[in-house]
Amino acid sequence: MNIYRLKKIFRNHFENGFSFYFVLFLIFIFGIIIGAVIIKALSTSIHYNILKYSNPYFFSNFKNYDNYYNIFKMSIYFNLIYIGISYVFGILNLGFIIPVLVFIKGGTLGFTVGFLLHNFSWKGFIISIFGCYPQYLIYIPCIVAVGALSMTVAAKYKFSANRKFTKFKRLDILEYTLFVLFFSVLMIIGSIYEGFISPIFLNIIKDLV
Repeated sequence: MNIYRLKKIFRNHFENGFSFYFVLFLIFIFGIIIGAVIIKALSTSIHYNILKYSNPYFFSNFKNYDNYYNIFKMSIYFNLIYIGISYVFGILNLGFIIPVLVFIKGGTLGFTVGFLLHNFSWKGFIISIFGCYPQYLIYIPCIVAVGALSMTVAAKYKFSANRKFTKFKRLDILEYTLFVLFFSVLMIIGSIYEGFISPIFLNIIKDLV
């Protein structure tokens, strides 16, 4: 399967699932807004509890795994969990759950940035630019694309009454799998930044506390 063929297949996927891409992108943005706003309504202890289980950097620090490699591993773990769940939900015709997952991913970004702004003002904003946003320039397209592909597959293949796929095509599932693997590789590239470069900026927090 050459590059031209892959580009054509992806273009077809994008055109067929454009509504899913558009809706999921809006849901992700909405999640960011809610995550950033809700920070003011929660106590500091809740802030740290949420960060501990939603952000690889804070998770590793709370567990005293304060080295870059462990942050990198946790980042891959968090990202591939999303990829894996989305992939399986697509095949199992559970695409209606994908918007919830995308909202949560957006919410975690919004919450992290909101935490930095709420506690460190303009310094937190500067830290977030270099410590949070760069990897999400990769994550956001991947999160939306995998979610949209999953919902497209879920909408196309439905279970019949006897729990067998109707009009199942191996080629379509193969294409779906290849694209998910492609976006998984991009997510890993983002995890490299999040694990080895982002902590350099986020460690500034320790000097501000």
